[in-house]
Amino acid sequence: MVQEPVRGVHHTDAQLCVEANAGNVSSPALALRPARLNTALGPMERITMAVRKYTAALALIVFLPSVALGAENFGIAASDGSSACIAIRGPIQSFPRKVEIVVPGAPQRFRSGTVTSPLQKPCAALASRDLEGPFFALRLTPDDTLSPGEFGIVNFAPKQARSFRSCTSNEGVHLSVWVGQALESKRIWHEYVYLGYDVEPSCMRGDFEGHTDGA
Repeated sequence: MVQEPVRGVHHTDAQLCVEANAGNVSSPALALRPARLNTALGPMERITMAVRKYTAALALIVFLPSVALGAENFGIAASDGSSACIAIRGPIQSFPRKVEIVVPGAPQRFRSGTVTSPLQKPCAALASRDLEGPFFALRLTPDDTLSPGEFGIVNFAPKQARSFRSCTSNEGVHLSVWVGQALESKRIWHEYVYLGYDVEPSCMRGDFEGHTDGA
């Protein structure tokens, strides 16, 4: 037999309690949206309603990491001909994961690949590039290869139109993504790849200064 809830229980911004035969069910997660039980409902209906709200709050918390990953939609891809990998600033939580790879240039080229697993250390193509990682193994199809020494931008949100740019400084490559026209709009992502040898600079000051990365 289910016991009637104790009258006079107050629901605060920090807690929602459901009085049931099993005792109090409390969840700080539900403090995100304080709720009151409808006293016109029967005891079992009130318990069912509360459980549904509790389950919905848990589902929201479970999916929060995926939402956070959306802020890190870009990474670097490279291959040495025998292995390929990517470096990204955030975690990847499920495998395999298909990705689009943009090779900036004129014309801009697109590749597709599959991220298969995490790596304890970078593959040869991204080793000694001054990248923090984490790193993940990348499988490319025979028609979507990356040439040795070529760096692509991994795009985890290909449906959104953006500008992709690559330029060189004295000893490395600057890769960047922009919400609109490169150098004229907001830069939302930037990464530097150290080459270890001198190259002819082609970057403008706006490629790496005067912007706040949004990703």
